[in-house]
Amino acid sequence: MGHIIAGRFDDQEKAENLAQALEEAGIDKDKVSVFYVAPDGQHHVLPLGGDKGSSPGASESGKGAWMGAGAGAVAGAAVGSVGGPVGVGIGAGVGAYTGSLAGAVSKTRDEPESDPEAVKSQAQLTDRKSGPHVAAEVNGAHRDKVIGLIRDHGGKEVEEADGSIEDSEWLDFDPTKPVKLVSGQ
Repeated sequence: MGHIIAGRFDDQEKAENLAQALEEAGIDKDKVSVFYVAPDGQHHVLPLGGDKGSSPGASESGKGAWMGAGAGAVAGAAVGSVGGPVGVGIGAGVGAYTGSLAGAVSKTRDEPESDPEAVKSQAQLTDRKSGPHVAAEVNGAHRDKVIGLIRDHGGKEVEEADGSIEDSEWLDFDPTKPVKLVSGQ
């Protein structure tokens, strides 16, 4: 497994220009990969698409739906009792539906909880942003040169990772894994 340095670009032309500059700097063309990273949630990692089986912010929504359904059914039945036995049934059903929706929404978070273990890491970790990317597999001697070229060509979020690039394809690339940014960003 090799060492990979990569960066994100605002447009494809800048990414292609960097790929050419890396080749001119002595990096083997087969060890340079130009690719596009789709926005978060659109990586089609799962068979039916998407990146995760469920939204991290929705982990408690099931409990909220059950609690809301129970409270809504009781309230709906009480209000519906004015209409007799049929009103009780209809009121309980409408109340349970409305309560389950309100309960699920109330337990849904906008932001997933952060992982304290990731924060402890000395290297800065962040989510990978979408857009054109260029990655190069380097040895120790070329590391700083590649980082400089990426920055000189307008690269953003310069990252490093362990992996392999063969025939211009980053073989073990996972768009859902956090990015380890190169220090000095």
